[in-house]
Amino acid sequence: MGILMEIPMGIPIPTADLKYSVSYRIVSYRVASLLSDKPSAPLDLRVVDRHKDFVSMTWKAPRSDGGALITGYVVERREGLRPAWKRVGETSSETLRYKATRLTEGSEYVFRVAAENAIGVGDFAATDKPVKADVPFGQSRSLRFHTRLVWYGKCRFI
Repeated sequence: MGILMEIPMGIPIPTADLKYSVSYRIVSYRVASLLSDKPSAPLDLRVVDRHKDFVSMTWKAPRSDGGALITGYVVERREGLRPAWKRVGETSSETLRYKATRLTEGSEYVFRVAAENAIGVGDFAATDKPVKADVPFGQSRSLRFHTRLVWYGKCRFI
């Protein structure tokens, strides 16, 4: 393996023999992998808006970033009681909201979100119960009425 090199934080890491040079990038990667882990689950995931073909959700950053900066969030969904999860989107590390689109009206969905860092995707936070893609109670549906007037007669003005 070679000798141990002491870095400023006081953590010994294995390096190559002294006759070979070791780049800073390799050393920093080894340190990051020794000290970092995947992030914990995001907090307070909740649905803030829903409609017949979309669901909007928000969340808060996780308690722990795992020792490495969060690079983004992964959003997944599953339909009803189906066991398979489908990745539906990703957001940046600053964006703590997502709008899932292309949903089927009347279907129920469960959503989950996980933070991601250089080490990998962390634990997921899921919605407490399935969300139905439908117009919420109390909101009117946009109805369109078409009227056609046909006149079959003579018109007299008086």
